[in-house]
Amino acid sequence: MATKPLDFKPEDVAGHHWVEVELSLSTPQEQMLQMQLAQAFRAPGADGKPQMSRLDIAANILKDPHPEETIRRADLEWLETNDEEVKGVRLAALRYLWKKDNAATVKDAERELNPDPDKEFEKLKAGLTPERLEQLIEAKARALMVQMQGGPPPEQQMAMAQEAQAAQQRQALIPPTALPYQENGPSPEVAPTQMSMTQAPQPMEATPEMVAMQMRRGRPQP
Repeated sequence: MATKPLDFKPEDVAGHHWVEVELSLSTPQEQMLQMQLAQAFRAPGADGKPQMSRLDIAANILKDPHPEETIRRADLEWLETNDEEVKGVRLAALRYLWKKDNAATVKDAERELNPDPDKEFEKLKAGLTPERLEQLIEAKARALMVQMQGGPPPEQQMAMAQEAQAAQQRQALIPPTALPYQENGPSPEVAPTQMSMTQAPQPMEATPEMVAMQMRRGRPQP
């Protein structure tokens, strides 16, 4: 960096002990060199420690007029990016500012998401016909009767009916040959409706020849 001596007269410094003047011209090349020096001084040495602190680099290498404030802002910016709690606080603050700037939109959304119960009831009454009112009363009466009798609610009854119907449909898909042998009529595990659908074979007539054959097989037929 080039320097140039200046001539001062006594009246120029009257009332002062001394005058310090520093002039510096920074070009893009010089700024790049300063950054390279800053990175080199912050790199760990042989003992694993950097040669200069961040404050010294900012003040002496980068010539920052306020190095403490620069380092403080850099630390806060790093914290906002890497700390989850600070991220949440910052997000909440931004959300508050957005709601404040869009108060009309927030009010419309709250009215839509949380309607007035009285207004909703008035709207329901306006579109309620006598037939619809009678249906609602009957449905409520049936639900209360089931509840008083200790039975399952209507939703559970419907689910049970659908499950029973699905079980009957699955049973109908079983071929007759896959049913268990029936010696004394239908098996207790098979419902009468399922037997009529599958047409399971019945026992053959007990002739002397058939009885002898069953006894030889160890399975007598009455």
